[in-house]
Amino acid sequence: MEDSPENAARAMTQIKECLNENPGCFIKLVGYNPKTQTRTLEEIIVRP
Repeated sequence: MEDSPENAARAMTQIKECLNENPGCFIKLVGYNPKTQTRTLEEIIVRP
């Protein structure tokens, strides 16, 4: 997987869709490294 502007734009689009589909809910973004099988990022995007 590459870190590219296209991937970032796609991620932002999916986050916006999630926000629209789940109003009033906690939304957490979790980054996962499949090689080391560890979380690399854990961030709350929305807190109701």
